[in-house]
Amino acid sequence: VYVACAADEVVLAVDPTTLAVTARAPVPALPWALALDADPARVHVAHLHGDGVTTLARSADARSLTVHARRPMPANPPRGHRTLAHGLPRSAYDLAVRPGDRSLWVAHELHADDTLQPELDFESEVFPALSVFPEGPTQPRTLSSDSRLANRPGVRDGEFYDSVSGPRALVFTPDGRFALVLAQASEDLLVVDAHR
Repeated sequence: VYVACAADEVVLAVDPTTLAVTARAPVPALPWALALDADPARVHVAHLHGDGVTTLARSADARSLTVHARRPMPANPPRGHRTLAHGLPRSAYDLAVRPGDRSLWVAHELHADDTLQPELDFESEVFPALSVFPEGPTQPRTLSSDSRLANRPGVRDGEFYDSVSGPRALVFTPDGRFALVLAQASEDLLVVDAHR
């Protein structure tokens, strides 16, 4: 059993029978969500403040847990209008490994830091997003929300066609075809076609 201890900045491996801690790994700030890899010796960690994903590797005897890789989630630059999704990745509440292709998906938000008061408002400051890391050291692709400017000629907009807010949980259908994202703030279940 793996346990993320956010305040202690550590991930623990716990024996499920004795409940004894068998290994511990220091990780960057606020480890929040965990996902088992297809390789049973690896576990992925999302960090609440969007500090990317840390992958931990367990030794064969399960007595040590070490950082295997760090994969950052880069900021998404502004795209010409403040209601188009952009900003710093934050609120990484969940992550999952997609069955079949082993890509790693992170449910989070983008927090824009380029709008000053008094123009701050929800539709231009916080955007729901999924970051998709292909297997290997490749940069992630970010899927983000649509906006009021959707379907206007010449406007590149997001992949989510409904207004959703607060992605908190992520799971795949067993065949990996669909990602299901629970959006707490808008009380929605977002269904994402993972093939397209």
